[in-house]
Amino acid sequence: MASFFGVKLFNQDFAKRTISNLFPFNAEKEPEGSMLSETRSPCARRTIVEVYDALAERLLSTALKFEDLNLKYIVGLAGPPGAGKSTLASEVIRRVNLLWSQKLVEANSTLLPDEVATVLPMDGFHLYRYQLDAMENPKEAHARRGAPWTFNPELLFKCLQTLRNEGSVYAPSFDHGVGDPVENDIFVSSQHKVVIVEGNYLLLEEDTWKDLSALFDEKWFIDVDIDVAMQRVLNRHISTGKEPDVAKWRIEYNDRPNAELIMKSKKHADLVIRLSVTNLAHVQMKFIRKAYKMEDSAISHPTFHIQRGALLQKSAFGVMFLPRSIAINFTTEVCFWKNKSS
Repeated sequence: MASFFGVKLFNQDFAKRTISNLFPFNAEKEPEGSMLSETRSPCARRTIVEVYDALAERLLSTALKFEDLNLKYIVGLAGPPGAGKSTLASEVIRRVNLLWSQKLVEANSTLLPDEVATVLPMDGFHLYRYQLDAMENPKEAHARRGAPWTFNPELLFKCLQTLRNEGSVYAPSFDHGVGDPVENDIFVSSQHKVVIVEGNYLLLEEDTWKDLSALFDEKWFIDVDIDVAMQRVLNRHISTGKEPDVAKWRIEYNDRPNAELIMKSKKHADLVIRLSVTNLAHVQMKFIRKAYKMEDSAISHPTFHIQRGALLQKSAFGVMFLPRSIAINFTTEVCFWKNKSS
């Protein structure tokens, strides 16, 4: 039995053994980089609250398997502005810590940390205004603030490397009132085993962004209709005092082009959460082949689905697979992919 902060856990080999039983039942392989076809084998619609709960359970169960207290499970959460990244990250992390606190009560322990998960926003890694002033076209730089080249991905990369190597790190936040980052305002401590880094460009595959993306244990993407997202951003601009005409201009000149670029990075995600206008979600998962260093032939499809209810076993640590036969005609309640930490 593995342990986490001295708490006994289930056997780490359990999920690996049962995952191996799933391989023969997967559908025909999709082309590399494509997402699962919704028309052929869609995930079931679920409320966003159910998605929060499922993701929190899975993250905690993954982190609980770490025997090395210095290990971190870092998730990169991307999506266009207005997609709801900050909300999803904070809600999932809140639930992870709530589940952890319930575990503390069960263990009757006062020696364990109060929380094990936190959020690290990318906002603090904006370039400072004085750095924009020093650019060749300062007016353009300020007008396009929020584009990938107005961030400092090198600093974020260094920050996450420090977190990996040393177990804790101070990171900047962003003061929207001042319009600049605030240095060393966020502390990710050694007790934080789950960290969700949320930001627009975390899944880009160019320059330093590509190196940054490689640091994540999992890559999540919130998929939303761009028009819906832009309406939210428009409302946000107006709520901060911008005149409607100015806000609309900024949407078309800056926010929408940024969003269109971000949407192209969706194909690099391990998990796509598709939010509808009615606040329902599609969750699609992809296997991460490198998790077990398997050849493509070992996995017949990057996505698998669990039959509703019958194949799930709830525990204090989340959802575990039951070693049972699986019908090819799946209906989905919860989609989980191979656990990389097993």
